[in-house]
Amino acid sequence: MTTSAPYLEGSVLRATCLDNFGKLILSEIDLNTFYGVSDGKFESSSDEGFKSDSEGYANKSQNARLLVLADGIWLQADLKKKDGTWAMAAKINLSICIENQNGQLKFVKQYVFLFTAHHKSQ
Repeated sequence: MTTSAPYLEGSVLRATCLDNFGKLILSEIDLNTFYGVSDGKFESSSDEGFKSDSEGYANKSQNARLLVLADGIWLQADLKKKDGTWAMAAKINLSICIENQNGQLKFVKQYVFLFTAHHKSQ
């Protein structure tokens, strides 16, 4: 792993990142630019991010925190649903789209396609 000591300050993720020369650099990325909420679930933006802060998750969440688990760094928060209630402890794996690129935290949209096999019953 090329990042360490991740922490969340507001909607900003900060971590110490290793660059291509082995130097440690404190880097940050505003998660509100790239992660939003749709009816109590996290959603990610395009590579360019959302066009305004109001589209980001920060205005529709509470109790946000980082979880450092074996399968990555997760953002967990209570997220507002369309009906005004809260989806408790919703999570998204930040390690899927947040990368260390030469000492800088960068968002890289991952496009995952799921294929379902259809079987005819005999």
